Amino acid sequence: MRDWLATDAGSLALIANHYQIATMLRNNFPFPFSIKNATDFIYRSKKNTAFNIQKAIFFKDKLVGAIGLELKDDVFKYNGEIGYWITPDQWGKGIATESVKLMIDFAFKAHPVKRIFAEVFSDNSASVRVLEKCSFEKEAILKNAIIKNGQFQDCYIFAIQNQHFLLPSNT
Repeated sequence: MRDWLATDAGSLALIANHYQIATMLRNNFPFPFSIKNATDFIYRSKKNTAFNIQKAIFFKDKLVGAIGLELKDDVFKYNGEIGYWITPDQWGKGIATESVKLMIDFAFKAHPVKRIFAEVFSDNSASVRVLEKCSFEKEAILKNAIIKNGQFQDCYIFAIQNQHFLLPSNT
């Protein structure tokens, strides 16, 4: 994993332009995914990095996906929400699992994070498997909470706790 570069836009547009990806993500991930979408995504990834950590995922020196961690604030300030995707021709190779493990390790060591959570569409069994392999536990099922492509589905909330977290004294 590494930070996004402006020169990644062409590769990002190519690997992200898949209906199979967009159908499992929130509506702000467009399909088709254009070079403008890629450029805008990379630009946004460089803004507000104190609360929004975005990384490019590489496998064998080739861009294959993205992972991000949004650090929350206010009463949720010790929480982070993780999200990720891998281009379809790289599915099933353990790339998402390894990337999630790396992001967890990074977040728990570099930021005051007690809990990392993910919101997963109920029909995204691959993402559920990734989270379970990374020791996330299912905390909740939000019934019919998601509307995607004209269909309601459940939203699963998975989370992992930082067992070594110490509450800062100024809290």
